[in-house]
Amino acid sequence: MARFACGWNQPGYLPESDPVMCDTFDEAKELITDELDRAADDAYTAGTSTNEFDEGIDTAEDWTDSDGPYWQLYADGYVYWINAPEE
Repeated sequence: MARFACGWNQPGYLPESDPVMCDTFDEAKELITDELDRAADDAYTAGTSTNEFDEGIDTAEDWTDSDGPYWQLYADGYVYWINAPEE
């Protein structure tokens, strides 16, 4: 069974936490979509909201398994990613 690593970080910097391992692309997609939604809420509350989050969430919701094994999105100074590590 393929496993998928997912996470987010500022480009050029290591992630602040270890990547999350998910058993399916759909689980990884859900985790990233939830994080994009949380980040969009934080940006809206701070008054720094941009359309990048809305576009990113729309894109994430349209993903399918055939879009794997690697995907990334840049939004608000961060890169959000899903990757199937080589075994």
